[in-house]
This record gives sequence, structure tokens and C-alpha cells, in this order.
Amino acid sequence: MIPEGWQLKRLGDLLERVVVPVIPEPTKSYREIGIRSHGKGLFYKEPVTGQSLGAKRVFEIVPNCLILNIVFAWEQAVAITTENEIGMIASHRFPMFKPRGQSCDIKYLINLFKTPYGKYLLNIGSPGGAGRNKTLGQEEFSRITISLPPLQEQTKIAEFLSCWDRAIELTNNLFCCLTQIRTQLLRNTINSADAKLVKLKTLTTHLARGITPKYANSQNEYPILNQKALRWGAINKRDLKYLEPELASQVGQIELIQEGDVVINSTGDGTIGRAYFFETTPGYLAIDSHITLIRTNSEKLNPLFLELIFESPEGQRQILNLTTGSTGQAELSPTSLGHFPVPLISLTAQKELINRFRSMRAHLRCLEQLKGQLILQKQALMHQLLTGKTRVKVS
Repeated sequence: MIPEGWQLKRLGDLLERVVVPVIPEPTKSYREIGIRSHGKGLFYKEPVTGQSLGAKRVFEIVPNCLILNIVFAWEQAVAITTENEIGMIASHRFPMFKPRGQSCDIKYLINLFKTPYGKYLLNIGSPGGAGRNKTLGQEEFSRITISLPPLQEQTKIAEFLSCWDRAIELTNNLFCCLTQIRTQLLRNTINSADAKLVKLKTLTTHLARGITPKYANSQNEYPILNQKALRWGAINKRDLKYLEPELASQVGQIELIQEGDVVINSTGDGTIGRAYFFETTPGYLAIDSHITLIRTNSEKLNPLFLELIFESPEGQRQILNLTTGSTGQAELSPTSLGHFPVPLISLTAQKELINRFRSMRAHLRCLEQLKGQLILQKQALMHQLLTGKTRVKVS
């Protein structure tokens, strides 16, 4: 049922194509735009010369237009051009549209296309198979029919939703800034004149890989940590596997995690170097052959400080340097890991840094949760406002 005052309109009656051809000059520099899928906006490609564009058909970006990637429109590769893109270009695969007169608000339409229903409409306009064969057709796009509120209501809805966009952007910016501060603080510590590079093997009391397990078919009291369950700053208990009871009882052959241990993923597909510090005893928790357990000498190295070093960009580069094998078969052996260079500082300095990082990590988690809540709130509002279930007052 169409909400009161709304009308069914075809996109072809609401929008007109904007086409401003550009003839590239061989020595001039040009910058093309692209569109991310899932409604994540525009991105800019590296500048190129007109000569490198050759015979490629390109067009001038006009601000305040709806723009789509016809190859991935079905995946919500849609955006709005802004004044930031003045002087940039796009290929023929990125058609632009502006309203016909006062027919619609572009910002309202972009919000509509970011909804599941909007994705459904873009799929209708993109006949064919999956991927590059599923191309948005100009005629199909123009025939898409939507239920549209009056123009003033469209604008109010777009303004209302933009408040959530700004809140999400601000939260994300705060998260990025704090992350950068955190990274720089750790980098300063690593590069400090007080830091002395010491091989990890001289700072540990135990360094060992887990077993190749025989898994049980169901959950029991003998969980085993695997690379899928090991995340930065967390253990995903849903991804834990479980040992056969008879294997779990073979004391001495299984590495069990204790309070204060650090574990690190040591094999596989791009997750090598992912580490976690166990501040408390996890109970019975073994490790499999993809995981290495590190037990530090507490009189020299705080294990949480070690986790922070592993997490740093410098630490990840060192881990990559110590990793052997090809993609898919890469391995960080306990022997190689023993040569990891730890930028050692005093225990007092380690503890001070840890306290600061704990505070930062808590703030980062709060910002992450807040961003998630704002996104969910906006999604709920979009459903209510863009379907007319909730109406906004127009003065």
C-alpha cells in the first residue's frame, strides 16, 4: 500500500542523464573516480596522463549527481558526486544523473538505493548472470518504479538521515585518530634510545608449538585453540574445536594455556602473527599445531608488552621477515620466532605503557560499539522513513 501523499514514479521520469565528454590532452594529468560496492562511496584513482588514457571514453564529473558503476550496481555501487570531484573524470561505465526539475531529491534516492529494497531494485535493472555479466541497463534502470513522497518530505528525510551519517563519520574519525596515536606511541617506544633489541628466546621460559589433534565430533570439556578462533584482543569461543577425550588425557603431550601466556598464530593464510595474551587462567584450553605458546620470564618481559609489540606494524614486519614458505604454506616456526627482536625496556616502563594502552583499548572498544549502534539505528530509521511507516513533519 502506498503511503498517503506518495506517488509511484519511474526513474526515467525523475532523472536525466548528465554527459560531458572529455577529449584527453596527451600531456595533461587526469584523475579517475571509482565507486565502492555496498554504498561505501567514491574513491580516487592515481593520476594518469591523457596519453595513457588513449582512446578510452571519459567524461567530466558534475557535482550533485547520482552516479553508478554499471558493472556492480547490483552490489550497490552507487554514490553522489560532490564539489570535491570537480576536474576529475569517469569512464562510460559510470553514468551520472540529475533530477528533472524539482522532481526528486538526489540524497533521498541514494539512501533508498542503500536499503535492501534499493538493492533489489538495482538487481532488477541489472539483467544477466553474476559479476561482470550482470550489467545495469539504461532502459531497465529508467523503467524502475519507486514509491516517492513529496519533495519537501524527501529533503527532510535525507536531512534526518544525514545526522546519523555525520555521527557515524565522527565516531569513525575518533576511532582512527586514537588508533594512530596508539600506533605512534608504540613506535616511539620501539625506537626509543632506552630500548635494547633482545632475542625473544632469551626472554622466555617456554616456547612451543601445539599438537596435531584428533577432533571430537561434538563439544566436550576439552577445547582446543585453533587459528580461526584466535583474534586480535579476543578468543572467539564459537570457533573453538574439541579434542577426543582419550587424547586429552595424555598429560605431557599437550600444551595447555596458563595465566600470563601469549599465543600466536604460526601457520596459514595471512593470519600469521595474530597474538593474544591470557591475563587469567582459561581453564582447560589446549593449542593445536597452528598455534605457538610463549611463556615469558616475568622478571624481564611483561607478556602483555610482548602482545603489544607483536601487534605493532614494526612487530608484524619482523614476523613477516621470520616467516618461511609460500602463500598458503607459510610458517613461523618456534625456532624462527625465538629470533624475534624484542625492543626491551625496563619493567616499570613496560607497565606504564601497558596501562596507557589498556585505557586506549577500552576507549577504542567503546567507539567501535557506538559506531555499530549508530549504524543499526540508521538502518532502522531508513526502513521506517523510506517506506512511509514513520512520517516526518514538513513545516
